[in-house]
Amino acid sequence: MNKVFFFILSLGVILSDRTMAQNEELLGKWELNIDKSIASFEGSSKTRYDSLSLEKKERLKTTMSGRTFHFQEAGKFSVDWKSGTQSKTSSGTWKMDAASGTVSITIEGNVTDYTYKFLDGSLMLQNIRSHGLFNILCFSRK
Repeated sequence: MNKVFFFILSLGVILSDRTMAQNEELLGKWELNIDKSIASFEGSSKTRYDSLSLEKKERLKTTMSGRTFHFQEAGKFSVDWKSGTQSKTSSGTWKMDAASGTVSITIEGNVTDYTYKFLDGSLMLQNIRSHGLFNILCFSRK
């Protein structure tokens, strides 16, 4: 019985350490890499993007470029972007679930759930529920 208890306790410590390490890896500022995000398009997203005129593609790139996600201590979150010449910011919270590989971002009561991956120093967030054009976002650490 003591061996089972020790095993469960050890497993809990290991999973807790893994969650803390991933939380720390996510902390900081991440700038949207628009080219990587577009390169990740698959299926209907790729078909829709490819069908856009060059002008619409450029406008879309301009609109999305420069967005920065800031994952802060104590679950605080902000996203910064430009709208024309104005700088905009929205703030909220974030929560990671390392066991399921998801992160939830809440802004003004709206929750968006993503799966996340760290690849070669980059962060990839895939919106779990969205089937929009940018349901996969690729970021570089800022």
